Amino acid sequence: MPSDLVSNRQESYSGCYRGTLNRDCRGESVLVVCHSVVVLLFRRLLERLSETEILAIDKAEDVANCSITHYAFDANVGANGKLVLRQFNVVVYDRKM
Repeated sequence: MPSDLVSNRQESYSGCYRGTLNRDCRGESVLVVCHSVVVLLFRRLLERLSETEILAIDKAEDVANCSITHYAFDANVGANGKLVLRQFNVVVYDRKM
């Protein structure tokens, strides 16, 4: 399957998901549990990263199991505010266990 078709399907799915969150969860805290590929997909969409940028992030480090990626709404960013990355790939447990 061509990579642009896969990318369009992923963006369509996550765009629909984000629309549901915006509509049904406005002003609330939301916890999304997902695998690393989805974490990176959300980063690409929320931060409007290019394919080159997200591939560089992916190459730099693996998204750890049970890691936390945290976004917070900042009303001072953009015309109407936006979600801003606060933490990425934070591990709060002992990996040696």
